[in-house]
Formats: sequence, C-alpha cells, structure tokens
Amino acid sequence: MDEHEMRCRVMGILAGGSGERFWPLSTPDRPKQLLPFGAGGGTLLADAIAHVAPLVPSERLFILTAERLRTSIVGAGLPVKADNIIGEPEPRGTAASISLFAATAMARWSADPAGADVTVAVITSDHAVGDVGALRSAIETAMAEAERTGALICLGIQPTRPETGFGYIEVGPDGGERSLPVLHFREKPDRETAEEYVASDRFLWNSGMLFCRVDALCQELQAARPSLAAAFLRMRDAIAQRDEAGLRRAFLAQERESIDVALLEHSSNVRVVPGTFAWENLNAWDALPSVLPQDERGNATVGPSVRIDTTGSVIINARQDALPVATVGVEGLIVVVSDTGVLVASKDAAQAVRQVAEQLKRADD
Repeated sequence: MDEHEMRCRVMGILAGGSGERFWPLSTPDRPKQLLPFGAGGGTLLADAIAHVAPLVPSERLFILTAERLRTSIVGAGLPVKADNIIGEPEPRGTAASISLFAATAMARWSADPAGADVTVAVITSDHAVGDVGALRSAIETAMAEAERTGALICLGIQPTRPETGFGYIEVGPDGGERSLPVLHFREKPDRETAEEYVASDRFLWNSGMLFCRVDALCQELQAARPSLAAAFLRMRDAIAQRDEAGLRRAFLAQERESIDVALLEHSSNVRVVPGTFAWENLNAWDALPSVLPQDERGNATVGPSVRIDTTGSVIINARQDALPVATVGVEGLIVVVSDTGVLVASKDAAQAVRQVAEQLKRADD
C-alpha cells in the first residue's frame, strides 16, 4: 500500500451564515446556501454537494452548519448522512468550524496520534462554478499538495475584474510546482487597489476553501493560536469519548474569528493552488446575474415582473400572493419583494445590504 492509499481524505462543506447578505429573501433560518439560486432552481448547498460528492466516500462527506439550521438541512433530503451534518451550538467563525470538523475527522479515522494520516478539505457552499470537472481537478490537486508538502493549501481563482467584495491572495514566484507560496492575504480592497491587483499577475481571488493534513493544522494552530490548538485537542478527545457536554464546552471556549485572521495570515506554511475555471462568489445581490437567466436587456429575474425601459437590474418577486412588481426607466437596480420585506438598492451598494438586516435586528432586540 503506497502513501496515498494509507491516507484518509475527509470533506466538509461550510453551510452556516446569518442570512444578512440576501435580505429580505434570506433570514437567520434560511441563509443564502438554502436559497434556490443553484442549478435548475435547486439550492446552492445541493449544488456544492453534487460538485464534490464523487471525490470521497459518502461516510466522509460532512456539512458544517449552525445547530438552528441542522433540522432543516437534515430534512432537505440531501445525499449526506444525518450523523455527518454537524451543528455548531453558537456562531464562532470559520476558525472554530474548521477546528471542529478536523477534530471530528481525526477522532473518527486517524490511526496516527498526530493526525498525519487524515487530510481534510473545507469547501464553500456559496459559489457558482462554470466547469465542475475543473473544480474537482483543482480540489484533488490541492489535497495532494497538502499531503505532499505538509502546508495549508488554499484554492485561488484568477481574477477577471477589479472586485472590491472579495479577498485576495498575493502569491510568490512560480517554482514549477503545482502550488505557489502565499506572501500575503489582502482583505476587500477599494476600487483603485483592486484594479492594481487585477493588472498584476501576483494576485488571486481567495475562494475560502482550505486543504490540509490534520497534523499540519494542529501544528500551525499551536504556533499562531495556542488556545485554539488546545480547544482542538479537547474537541478531538470529547468526540472520541462521546462526551457531548465536554465537546460543547471546548467549542464555546474558542474566540469568534475567521480562519484567515486566526491562522492563515500568521502562518508561513501556506500555499495556493490556482484555479483556472469560471467562479463567482455569491456574496451579494449583484452577483446573481452570473447564475440567473437574463432578459435581452441584461436583467436577472426570478418570479413575475413588468420591466419597461429597465436595464442591467436584478428583480426578484418572491411574494406568495404574486403581488405585481414593475420597474420603469431604471438601470442598475436591485429590487427584491418577498413576504417579509422589500428592498430597493443600487447594484453598486449591494455589499451594504447586510446593514439593513443588522439594523432591523437591533430594532427587534
């Protein structure tokens, strides 16, 4: 048996979220990955599962979500075992989510005390992919690179426009390997900076996906955030001992941070596999034209609407009573009508929509 065959690969799909970016259609109980923006009117989560399911056995495919969403996801009829839908008791960010997932994989499958025989892949559920075969190939390359190098491997996307809503990865020189060294992570830039990034050949979009051996993750956590490394080991032990109360305590002891801030920005052992396929991070209403049908004037629409002299807009009518929705003489607008609210915004301000949900939440508290 060769080294590759001795390793166990486990895949987790991130599917949490607060339901703010696609208000008023999304809610805390129905975040964007559960909205019907996937292929054929399915959900983004169903698409994400279909994209990666052939890469691992079904018992090693997980969904990482919030406890409040677990029941609805279990009941959605997705091809993931109910025991593999992990519900986090409270939001703690992607650092805690990934630690919990890796601890679960290690407790279930590792025969090595350090976890060197288990590779974990963390996949996002809020993206649209143009070439699923190319995505799978890039994921397999990233997992192999994680196993070969012992590095934390990201998946980067060649930028096609100066996007201010995405994070960027600055890469080092190409040494002829299948992965590139990561020099810096750059958070959402302003327009001028984003234009500079795209003009350079040194920046990739950060897809949010991560691949690593469990032992490498633990080592890097110990170096960057010893408290997170300790929580990781406590979670591993609690899972192995079926200690649900101990697992909850260990999880909640973690600070709320993204994996980028908690770990990747501090580690010198991070590399990136470039993805050359068409990719869109569906993180705001203005991204929907990449996945929705458009009329002859570039309007992306869902549900009935009347559009007169309307160009380049996103118009969603999700009212159950089919309330008439019409636009006249407008360009570049987002118009969303649902049973819970109405949104009218400029496409240029799509990233600010989450502020509406935040302000409404404060008003209710």
